[in-house]
Amino acid sequence: SSLGGGGSGGQQRCFAGAELLSAALQALPITLFNLAQSYAFAQLVCVDSELEPALVAAMHLTGLVTVQARLSCSSAVPHYAVASADVTIALLCHRLVSSVYAALGTHTAAAAATARATSLLAVGL
Repeated sequence: SSLGGGGSGGQQRCFAGAELLSAALQALPITLFNLAQSYAFAQLVCVDSELEPALVAAMHLTGLVTVQARLSCSSAVPHYAVASADVTIALLCHRLVSSVYAALGTHTAAAAATARATSLLAVGL
């Protein structure tokens, strides 16, 4: 019996740890790409509005994680199925935010707060 927990059990734990490390290292570039892409698209959505890009980016990332989890669980090839943001959706969200701000205006603090809340709700849906 070795100090590592005895024979094949210790080796299995070692291989499982190596596989986990390998998977994490392979996922890192995709994760960083999605993070940068979500923040860049959030910047686009928030142009000419009072919305915080960081909040919109967090909403995008939450959606991406949800879609990725669903995709991984339902795909026949989960290792190759990757969800990512789409510029078409970002442009649509920007148009939606612009329309909300144009319709509600920001001439008063209450109108600005309503426009911000309505925009976030619209982008979140």
